[in-house]
Amino acid sequence: MRTGPFAMDDVIKQLNSYYVPFYVANEDWGAAGKLPADEKAEIRRIVNEAHEAKLNVGSVSLYIAGPDGKILDGLRVPQAYTPVQNTGALLQKTIDQLKAKEGKPLVKPAPQSVPPRVEGDVLVLHVVAREDNQRESWQSYPAENWLTFSKAEWTTFLPAAGAKSYAVDAAVAKKLLTFFYPGTEDTHSDQVDRNVIETAAIQAKALSSSLIQLEATLKMTRPFYPGHPEHKPVPTEASAVGFIDVQGGKITGFKMVTSRATFGGKKFAVAVASPKGERP
Repeated sequence: MRTGPFAMDDVIKQLNSYYVPFYVANEDWGAAGKLPADEKAEIRRIVNEAHEAKLNVGSVSLYIAGPDGKILDGLRVPQAYTPVQNTGALLQKTIDQLKAKEGKPLVKPAPQSVPPRVEGDVLVLHVVAREDNQRESWQSYPAENWLTFSKAEWTTFLPAAGAKSYAVDAAVAKKLLTFFYPGTEDTHSDQVDRNVIETAAIQAKALSSSLIQLEATLKMTRPFYPGHPEHKPVPTEASAVGFIDVQGGKITGFKMVTSRATFGGKKFAVAVASPKGERP
């Protein structure tokens, strides 16, 4: 949807001018979901009303409710983007039906992926991965994760007194490299617990008192679909190089990029960086 209807100028204008958009993962409003009970109940009501009205909806769908909260229309996601004009037509149909007046967005547009708020000496790293193959529309968008490392963790990226070459703590290396994989069917959070790691290591070399070079190696397996044992784990391998800027015993910059990475034999790339304003 993001690379189809939701990337179309007319649909963007319709949503911003006539609707209050809300998106949610099915898992979030399920029995073990993270949403508050009242929000779960409201979503279930809308979904149930749509099914009772025999609208064209299913497990992954668009639902349109009126100002009173009652369901008006809906459409299964596959039909919403095949062809892509279907979403705009559905939105316009409701606008015309309600004779809705254009207005300003109630919520200011903002990035969907932002660094976490942290306090103290915490290193924040932004990990971005994307497949070279972009045959499917969703593959055009990168997979993003934000990682935080405590002072006890990020100091292992730095050398001990007098050391020139050394290995970064194994647990810290694993914490970073386990996120080196392209977008997969992750509906219950990042689900890195599905990764079976064979090798996750980072070797470091102090080039000077202010610059450290990193060389990372990863070899693991990871299934594409959660909860589908019939799908075999996919072999994932990656090699990466990086550099750390150091000043006064603190990390002032962190950058890493893959030189080679494959997921089931298909190429992908990963970039890691410490965002400005989030450096210990």
